[in-house]
Amino acid sequence: MTRLKENAVYKAREEYDIPDDADTGVLKDEEILLYYGNNKKQVHRAKRIVYWDSNNDRLFEFISNNFELSAEKIALIYKKRWQIELLFKQLK
Repeated sequence: MTRLKENAVYKAREEYDIPDDADTGVLKDEEILLYYGNNKKQVHRAKRIVYWDSNNDRLFEFISNNFELSAEKIALIYKKRWQIELLFKQLK
């Protein structure tokens, strides 16, 4: 899992429904084809999640190759990952 770069070239294939009872900040969950390499000729299938962080008023776009986890779990994993990195930074 990583954040999607602004200059990334991709094409949406299928958008997944977000449960009505989900109150997690996930705005979009979709399958994409990510183009990369020389002249963007190589293709990778990935999952794109758009997440609104209401605590910091920021929009995040994540990509993952894990289609088993829900978009909510992927956003939560990224959020926890960032908190761990901040902890290590403080310990240094």
